[in-house]
Amino acid sequence: AHNFPLDLAAVEVPSIEG
Repeated sequence: AHNFPLDLAAVEVPSIEG
């Protein structure tokens, strides 16, 4: 989702950032 680290819930798109 948006710009969350590790994409906490991965609501929209699962994108690993941190």
